[in-house]
Amino acid sequence: MLFIATCLSAHGRPSQGERWNVPVPAKAITLVRRSEDLAERNNLNEALVSARQAVALAPTFLKAHLQYIRIWANFLGQFDRVKAEYDSLILREPDNPVYLLASAFAGLRGDYPRNDLEKVVQIAPNWAWSYYAKGALARETDYELALVEYVKCIEKDETADRAYYKVISIQERQDRIDDAIKTAERMAAQPDLNLQGLVELWRLHFIKAQGDTELVAKVTAELRQLALTSKDIHLLAALYRTFANVIKDGDEARSVEGRIHAIDPSWYAERGTTALAMPYNESGIPHVMTLANWQLAIFNRANSIREDLDPKERIARLEYLLSLKPNPDLRWYLTSQLYREARKLADRAKIVKYGESLYAMDRSDKSLGANMALFLADRKTDLQRALRLTRSAEKGTVRFHPTPKPSNISAEDFERIFPKKWRLANYRMQRARALESLGWILCQMHNCTRGEIKLREAVSLDRTEQGLTLLAKVLFKLGRFDEAAMISVEAKNEFYNLIKSRFENVPSQDFRLATIDRRKVSLSDLKGKVVMLSFWATWCGPCAAESPVINNMYERYKQQGLEVLGISVDGKETQGQVGEFVKEHNINYPVLLDDGVGTLYGVTVYPTVIFVDRHGKVRYTARGYGVDTPRELELVASELLKDRNR
Repeated sequence: MLFIATCLSAHGRPSQGERWNVPVPAKAITLVRRSEDLAERNNLNEALVSARQAVALAPTFLKAHLQYIRIWANFLGQFDRVKAEYDSLILREPDNPVYLLASAFAGLRGDYPRNDLEKVVQIAPNWAWSYYAKGALARETDYELALVEYVKCIEKDETADRAYYKVISIQERQDRIDDAIKTAERMAAQPDLNLQGLVELWRLHFIKAQGDTELVAKVTAELRQLALTSKDIHLLAALYRTFANVIKDGDEARSVEGRIHAIDPSWYAERGTTALAMPYNESGIPHVMTLANWQLAIFNRANSIREDLDPKERIARLEYLLSLKPNPDLRWYLTSQLYREARKLADRAKIVKYGESLYAMDRSDKSLGANMALFLADRKTDLQRALRLTRSAEKGTVRFHPTPKPSNISAEDFERIFPKKWRLANYRMQRARALESLGWILCQMHNCTRGEIKLREAVSLDRTEQGLTLLAKVLFKLGRFDEAAMISVEAKNEFYNLIKSRFENVPSQDFRLATIDRRKVSLSDLKGKVVMLSFWATWCGPCAAESPVINNMYERYKQQGLEVLGISVDGKETQGQVGEFVKEHNINYPVLLDDGVGTLYGVTVYPTVIFVDRHGKVRYTARGYGVDTPRELELVASELLKDRNR
């Protein structure tokens, strides 16, 4: 932890103003590049060494700090470790703007903490990156002022990559495509930013060419020629992503991929990229996974397995991915997918095999044991095993145990995706599932009297269709037929009543976003229609499972006034995969690129579907994806579509 502080002390403590604008030694830039290349090839210890050396050589070089943080947080999944290091540095040197801004950019102190940005501006007003901080503060209310400040940042430091991206984003937002192209040209003119600038230029020229077939062909031909003549892996990789995700020309993308493999057979598209995925276990607890390089490639392959394949074929493909040496988090994820496929097949042996493997990897997943026990009990196969499983689940849920925060995510993000009130509700749900399974198994083992007690306790905690159905079955076995019939009717109505109880009626927030083909769409343009806002990401497995459900609903209900807006929340590192995801999953409704709308609507779980009625009111929010989600979405859509007068 003392390493970086020692580096800065050795160079002296910079004063206010221009002294922060220290020229970066060429060797420090080379060390950062080397660190990036090593991280791409998964040589993470060596990558860390190079990043440390860059910081030691140029303590005010922001990019070196960010690379150091990125390896710890995004490649190694040690968010808490590097956060503690930089928190200590800030505590020791509270007037050091480099520490403050590096922490802010990396999300170590929350999402762009306003107080930190204001302090950067105060203590180093003429530092190039202070102008960036001013732009970030202004962007909340005044895009024009933000643009001015970002441009000042570039004028002070022409290698300020983030400032170029912000300027281009605002210019695009204002439909000033020619200005955005000029900004990208200026970016590409910087030797250290040449490739990043070229990628932006290609994208912007293609956007400008839309609607002009001849111009599109010319842009494509120029990029094709560049791919044929270059032997630079990084340039070719950028061309591959441009063909795949911007131009959406699969044949050209595969051609470039073949050229890359001729130079480097070990290359794959995810090399050098990272993602944070948050699938949920059977108990509804988020499992936060840090994915980088080959691990991300395996994850993407798993999520690209089509949902319409036979479960046996999906199992075979998932088993193959398990053989590719995934890390522990990814092994858990693949096993969870295998378990769900086994449930579809009702294959007892595979359910037990994958379920027990899952439980060995995640002892907090009490509902897993309860669900396995119910399956075995329903078929009266191995009731003793079912009883052991459900006893373990029941014992493990006697009292509430707080879910510990994972080390690879901030406390603020964890609270957003799994707030305390949800944790308490989740505990009641887990307890109810454990009691449901115990009650039913006791009845299957000829002790229905005790089984009824457990089931009534479960229903009092969490009144569900499943709990009521099992209680009705137990009452029927006890010979209380009238009571069983009454509870059975309640069970059938419970799901409908539950969904209806979650309806709300609050004003929606208007927004305007660009689609993946750069058209602009506003929510207010769709007034008079029922709108589903579907928030998803390419790295989200449940999102992939939900996409055919939403596709189907859109096709069936669009003539009745249903509109769907898919909103990808992918960050910069995975946004390039959105076009391919849309193509692979045959998404037939508009897909938009998020720019703060998820935050505006308080979205913290993926997928999330928000329903807006014909009058612009938010009426329902569906979070996550489970076995009942298709019924849930169908019920809400049909209710809102038939009500034209509210």
